[in-house]
Amino acid sequence: MHERLTERSTVLDDRLDEFAELVRVHYNLEDIGDPASTSDEELVVVGRICCEEDSTKLNESSVMLETSRLMGAGMRVLLKFNPSVTTNGESPVLPLYPGAIVALKGINETGEWFQVSQILSIPLLPNNISCSSQERPVSMAIAAGPFTIDSNLNYAEFKHFLGQIGSNTPSWVLLLGPFVDVNHPSIKSGDVDYSPLELFRYRILEPLRTFLDEHPTTTALVIPSVRDLISHHAVFPQAPLPLTQTNRILFLPNPCTFSIDHVKFAASSTDIFFSLQRSTLRKKVVPTGKTATFDGMGTLGACILEQRSFYPLFPSDDVNLDVSHSELLGFQGSNPDVLIIPSMLKHFHKNVHGTVVINPGKASKSEHSILRISDPLSARGAQIVDRVEVQFSAVSSLSKAFED
Repeated sequence: MHERLTERSTVLDDRLDEFAELVRVHYNLEDIGDPASTSDEELVVVGRICCEEDSTKLNESSVMLETSRLMGAGMRVLLKFNPSVTTNGESPVLPLYPGAIVALKGINETGEWFQVSQILSIPLLPNNISCSSQERPVSMAIAAGPFTIDSNLNYAEFKHFLGQIGSNTPSWVLLLGPFVDVNHPSIKSGDVDYSPLELFRYRILEPLRTFLDEHPTTTALVIPSVRDLISHHAVFPQAPLPLTQTNRILFLPNPCTFSIDHVKFAASSTDIFFSLQRSTLRKKVVPTGKTATFDGMGTLGACILEQRSFYPLFPSDDVNLDVSHSELLGFQGSNPDVLIIPSMLKHFHKNVHGTVVINPGKASKSEHSILRISDPLSARGAQIVDRVEVQFSAVSSLSKAFED
């Protein structure tokens, strides 16, 4: 990956200006203010959260707002929050992390900092209305790599996954990498008898083809990871695996968005949830209206949907982020009905802004998820979140027998 600094800065600037226009229109504002300019009147400003020092973890005294060149000459200004800072949202705790684009109301009386009185919600994309046209039930088995434990490359966990889901025959199998993990101890030490491609073919592709031969109504979707040795792209966003597709095994990019019978799915193998959790400052606020109970896992999913991006964190935590192609990380048109992102965090599923957010767990821990979506007719026209059933499977005997 070769990116020019001017190219990166232009992409980041354009995204800020795009969000500023969304906020201006949504709140019916004449214009968006400059937080670095001295003023005796309250302004609404839009900018990107950053840290006073890029290497320092975000805290109350180090939160800064970066403007675009159009709105504030690209300046950074220190943020200070009123003790009883409010929000027009419902959560009593809001996440602040490097890269988050925020809309703030406040004042800069001294020219040294911007005093925040209210944090405004960023307008959301609309929900996918076409999902009401779904005609048949959808079933999907979801598993995420690594697909073998650290002590060997036998891929027993992947075989176990295929054996478990075979009795119910899902319509779809979604597999998210890494498949041949660059961080596996045996691979790092060179203690392996096969090439990465041979390992993928023998341990993943051949068992998968056998499973599909035995279950002719099932289709497999395969998404790589930036940790996959078999991928030609170690950057995010990432191209599909360079393998020949069939009508039963489809290789998709990371991240990707796809539809099944009008139901919109979005999926990525990049663990943004873990990165957000360790980078986020949880700011207590006072909702001006209805107050909801704070939900930590649900908030992580909300970060993705509210920022309209699979990876809203910037600078990136431990991912080689290709900023110049960041449009491939965005959601277009509407929010997905189902968002699937595997994470090292405990598996979960949440209803977030009308989207079902799923962390399916890790196959190396003998964890996977089964997703079932009933059709609107049999569910009496219920919303998508009310028609979804997510079942987690974690076999305790295997989890105890194998080291993570």
